Amino acid sequence: MLLAISVAFVAAGLLMLPSNRDVAVPTLAFFGACASVAVATIARKLRFTRLRPIAVEIVGGTPIRPSRLYMGVLGGALLALGTVLISYWHSSAPTLVVLSVWTMIVAGALLLLGLVTGYLPAGFIRFDPAGLTIGRRADSFTLPWDCITSVVPGEMHDNPVLLLCVGDLDAIIVNPSSARARVIASLLSNLRWVGAHVMIMSSQYRIELPLLVSAIERYVRDPRSREGLAVRRLPPGIR
Repeated sequence: MLLAISVAFVAAGLLMLPSNRDVAVPTLAFFGACASVAVATIARKLRFTRLRPIAVEIVGGTPIRPSRLYMGVLGGALLALGTVLISYWHSSAPTLVVLSVWTMIVAGALLLLGLVTGYLPAGFIRFDPAGLTIGRRADSFTLPWDCITSVVPGEMHDNPVLLLCVGDLDAIIVNPSSARARVIASLLSNLRWVGAHVMIMSSQYRIELPLLVSAIERYVRDPRSREGLAVRRLPPGIR
């Protein structure tokens, strides 16, 4: 539906372009971006339906960090789209719309600034023999494999996410230990807002969600498979 609506408005923008650029250019920019997002979402869902992993091997002890490319593309897209819109709407659009566009511009600029200065991206995920470790800017915590009670793929604002629930919060290993209260409070807040203690947006790490789900489910179900995480290389023949 979003793709059909976006394509219709893009076509209308192209028709208006010769006679009314002030309306046509913002229309093309905004709905062109919407169409791109819709195409990417449809392609991802089709790819996920075809992806049926038999087994997934993970290199243990190696931090998997958020993609700088993903963040750069997101920040650049927000900044570029906002700049185009504000250049045409700065005097004619309602105040709320102008504020929304400026928010988009500021968000895109901050993402790019954080990327250039090294402040972003932050955090990591890591597969350890003891459990799944989630790194944040100031601390990290490990979810023991035996304490993970549910591994659920889902979506949040059309983004693929992995939702994890933990049965025993006391078993979570926090580093440094002084951050324990802060980490537990964050996990409980996540549970109230998204229905799970941990939410991982797989696209930030450029990991296909079905592969991530398959890997975690394997280590949760099969304690013997966790021994392979102590070896920081893939077995021969595994890609």
